[in-house]
Amino acid sequence: PSPSITVRKQWYQRRVRGVFDKVKPCFTFRHPNHAAVMDNSRHISLEFTSDIEALLHGFAGYFDAHLYKDILISIHPDTHSPDMFSWFPMFFPLKVATLVRPGERILVDFWRVVDNVKVWYEWALSEPQPQPIHNSEGSTYWIGLFS
Repeated sequence: PSPSITVRKQWYQRRVRGVFDKVKPCFTFRHPNHAAVMDNSRHISLEFTSDIEALLHGFAGYFDAHLYKDILISIHPDTHSPDMFSWFPMFFPLKVATLVRPGERILVDFWRVVDNVKVWYEWALSEPQPQPIHNSEGSTYWIGLFS
């Protein structure tokens, strides 16, 4: 595939601008994890509403981490750690940019998938214009796990 198509199949880190709805929680992890069977796979459906007419190119993913007691590091827009410039949001692009209109519902699913050797993210837009699952089976991008 052409480089422009490949770029739209994998997530990457970048500065994000043009956000038009509130940030919503997606996945939470607790450490240490004392579960009898540890499974860090996750799935969530998120719903957003567009306030404006815009071309939707993808979704931004932020994180924050509570390290100890009141020690927090964050790239979340509401709790961004001062002077932290080394981390950027994850951007989950859509293969095809989608026109959204004011009041239109945007429905997207995210999966964090884990197997014995890697972890990857998949995402799919359901509304307003359905698209296939992006990065299915980690076909374009994945993160190797330590053995």
